[in-house]
Amino acid sequence: ADGQRLLATSQSDLVIHLWSVALDDRIATRVRTTRNAVVGLTFHGRAVVVAENGSLTRLDTVTGKELGRLQLPSGQPFLQSVSADGARGIVVIGKETFVYDLPRRRLTAEPRFTHVSPDGHWLAALQDATHAVVRPFDGGREHIITPGAEILGLFFSPRSDLLMIWMRDSIAAHEITSGRLRGRANACFAQISPDEQWLVVADCLGINGSPPALRLVSLTGTKPSVGFSSYTFSPGLPAHQDLSFTFSRDSRLLATAVEGERVCIWSVPDGKLLQRLPVRAAATSPAFDADGGRVAVIDEATIRVFDARHGSLLGIFASYGKQFCATHFIGDGDQLMAVTCLANTPHAIAPLPSWWRTDVPVWNTARERRPPEEIRRLADSVP
Repeated sequence: ADGQRLLATSQSDLVIHLWSVALDDRIATRVRTTRNAVVGLTFHGRAVVVAENGSLTRLDTVTGKELGRLQLPSGQPFLQSVSADGARGIVVIGKETFVYDLPRRRLTAEPRFTHVSPDGHWLAALQDATHAVVRPFDGGREHIITPGAEILGLFFSPRSDLLMIWMRDSIAAHEITSGRLRGRANACFAQISPDEQWLVVADCLGINGSPPALRLVSLTGTKPSVGFSSYTFSPGLPAHQDLSFTFSRDSRLLATAVEGERVCIWSVPDGKLLQRLPVRAAATSPAFDADGGRVAVIDEATIRVFDARHGSLLGIFASYGKQFCATHFIGDGDQLMAVTCLANTPHAIAPLPSWWRTDVPVWNTARERRPPEEIRRLADSVP
């Protein structure tokens, strides 16, 4: 999440690689594992959880030191969710769901579709098709949330203050401690802002025969919903697969990327269009730097960095003509990383030929700042 560490699994030598991307930190951790291991990197990136047939281990990503281990029932494990530090989480083995607590060395059977909050303090599960149960992780009084429709999915907010409930044509936010309804929107897709004050939501496809719309919905109840755009779907893609939202870290800016349409930057909470960038959206999200002043957008084989408020092109980055599938600013934004992607990687070939390998270039954005005339020439020369 902080862009400081990169995790990769190797198909040929069954090793989990963890690299630091900081210039002054050359640490590289390698953890040998089995072919069917499932790896989960924690939200802050400082720990990794490895679930294998018969065991679950938590490791420090800097030192590689073991931070806890549990014995699992035999069978192929699947990590459903983990807390931000990896100490607690949900692991599914076969048709059984277990909550693990590494500090207490506990493994407890739970109902299917149980989720653990990012802070590790709460558990949420479906009681039945229309009721959700929330209770403290360490035991205590539980409460029932009844959203009034069939529940399709549950999701905790990043700060663990809200439980998001997905229904067929609406999304509701309930307070964790009380179950009180904080906000509800008739929509099929949503993203919560980092400050948990706003939901950006997308209408379901084909409502009333009108183009689906994007709206900002207040979770504090102090401001009315704001509609700010309509959008279209790419043919053949499931609803919302071709749509992504990205908030700036301070929740004041929102970037929208719709497949085939230009990337737009909006102000929050008024929904005012600030910029329509001269880049067609790829199937990946844009990335804001730490203070929201710049936004990085993938344009096939280049990463283009724009001034988020004025729309001017600040830099253009490429790596051997390979297409990118992810990008992220590191730390204070003086570095930018990306990941190249290639489809249909041949899993049966080991070692992989060089043209199928993934590259992770890291650029110094402060050093690479160029005069506007030179940037324009570079943009014109790159297909």
